[in-house]
Amino acid sequence: MYCGEQAIDALLKRVNDFHRVVRIYASNAIKKIEERLELENS
Repeated sequence: MYCGEQAIDALLKRVNDFHRVVRIYASNAIKKIEERLELENS
């Protein structure tokens, strides 16, 4: 699913954000998207 991959790219940029809270939420979102993509591909 292409939109999931786009979201991951955008979130990876936020992981490097200065604010710790943004990094945490971005990391959690990446994990959830990756899990969903794995389920869709299996």
